[in-house]
Amino acid sequence: EIEVEIEDGKAEVEVEFGETEMEFELETTDIDEIVAEIVARTGLSEEVVYANLKLEIEEEKDEDKIEIEVEIEDGKAEVEVEFGTTDMEFELNTTDVDEIVAEIVARTGLDEEIVRANLEVETEDDDESDDEDDDEDEE
Repeated sequence: EIEVEIEDGKAEVEVEFGETEMEFELETTDIDEIVAEIVARTGLSEEVVYANLKLEIEEEKDEDKIEIEVEIEDGKAEVEVEFGTTDMEFELNTTDVDEIVAEIVARTGLDEEIVRANLEVETEDDDESDDEDDDEDEE
């Protein structure tokens, strides 16, 4: 049995094969490099390693996630930004998405592309009318 758990840019390897038992950590997430290292340390063939490999990839931790939510209502934008250890909320007197993005970039230091890729915009008017329409369809 060969188990590889990939997390935080590292691979934790456990090998139990016949009389061979070992654990080690590698500073890589590249499967070919991991297999080559298992082959080198155990003497098993590459084919045997691939055939018995159980791979587990842990998802990124919450601190790596970037959440940017904008709620537009009554001509104002309520902005919530969460990333790393940063957690901020602020209100802007604009509904223009480009202005909102520019302000988020200025306040957080995040790249504009990252802000746009993680931006969720909600408008209160849209939500309420959508909900009412959905209810009518269900009845």
